[in-house]
Amino acid sequence: MPPASTVEFRVESPFCGPSAYPLRLSIDSVVVGTDTLRDGQTSPRFATTPGQHRLGAAVTGGTFSGFALDTAVTLRADTVFTEVVNLYCS
Repeated sequence: MPPASTVEFRVESPFCGPSAYPLRLSIDSVVVGTDTLRDGQTSPRFATTPGQHRLGAAVTGGTFSGFALDTAVTLRADTVFTEVVNLYCS
């Protein structure tokens, strides 16, 4: 079995109170899951291949609706990479 990489997404929103954020999560522009996360919560893990990828997280409702994160990363084999989705409230 070839080596795999694993990706998870974590919301960081320390000044936003107990709000939950509906997210659409993607790897290489392919939606791999949807979840609703609060500050400090982490999504389920998604397996992919090692190498270069684009990770995305889009907020699909609420205060941050329309916010989208798109990041290029290089994933190593047999590791878990955590993509942090930072949301700030004023």
